[in-house]
Amino acid sequence: MPHARLNDQESRLIPVALTFLLPPANAFELLAQNAIISQSCGTATKHLIGFRNIAVLSYLDIQRPILQAIVGKHLADFEIFLTELSL
Repeated sequence: MPHARLNDQESRLIPVALTFLLPPANAFELLAQNAIISQSCGTATKHLIGFRNIAVLSYLDIQRPILQAIVGKHLADFEIFLTELSL
């Protein structure tokens, strides 16, 4: 039986699907390497994951004004990620 060929949109979904099997930081690298998101977006979102680890997993005590400043400053990075990821 011949193998079915993927169309462009389907082939772009493969790296996205694989990201669910990887640690979050590696998932963004995979998306960037496959041109699903830009390199700069991949780097920015990887940094956001690092911050998330600190904030959510309580590695450090984070003061609310610092948290608000960081989230406010990098909200555009998250919006860019959502825009670039849209298929």
